[in-house]
Amino acid sequence: MWKVFLSAAAAIGLARGQGIPAADDAFPVPPRPAFQIIDDARIFQHEPDRLRALADHLGDLRETHAFPLYLVIHDSLIGTSASEQVQRLHDAWIGDGSGLVAVIETDSGRFAVSRPARKSERIAPDVELPTIGPSDLTDLELTGALARVAAEVLPVRDRAARAEALGRGLADEVGALLQARRDAPEPRTKVRTMVLGVGLLAGCGPAAMVAVTLLRRADSKAARRFHFPQVHVGQRLGAPYGGGRISSRNFRS
Repeated sequence: MWKVFLSAAAAIGLARGQGIPAADDAFPVPPRPAFQIIDDARIFQHEPDRLRALADHLGDLRETHAFPLYLVIHDSLIGTSASEQVQRLHDAWIGDGSGLVAVIETDSGRFAVSRPARKSERIAPDVELPTIGPSDLTDLELTGALARVAAEVLPVRDRAARAEALGRGLADEVGALLQARRDAPEPRTKVRTMVLGVGLLAGCGPAAMVAVTLLRRADSKAARRFHFPQVHVGQRLGAPYGGGRISSRNFRS
């Protein structure tokens, strides 16, 4: 399990200290693919229907959640790596928007996934809070999704099947995360809660007054204390106790 998790973490373009060149003449950035797939390895050249089905699957994610997912397939990369190329493609094709780019080398089976740009909102001159939009993923969500995808992709030996598993797996995982977020109940803000409270008090004024009165009475009852006075009774017939009138009180009621 640790092997899969570490492979997933390494596959994401999260190499914080790794410098990625802004431009590379030896590996120019190609135009953004219209159907979200670049098959540079030509593994689907004899199976156009299979390629079209995979492109449709990625397109469904974009149409449903406004989340583009691009898949770039190489047979091998010389002089560069998938992790270096994936972030350059992400910056060129997606920029600060929502989306991912996945690059896979079919000969070695290595793949990398880009890191989305972090978004924040300034609430004070020196304070910024991270923000997550409806089509954004956190680093934690992406790492977890990629770990699950890697567990399915790594055992696959067939080159076309591995690339297909990567594309479909990422689309399914991202789609499930975004759909769960969409289905989650909308959190109540402080203003909405205050408005709702005012509305309830305005609409249920008499009932609220009755309830407050009953609560006050209950509190006053609970606060009552009974005091037993000290009474000195003289000895009668030589007996140290007893004598006088005897009465009892039941305080349960």
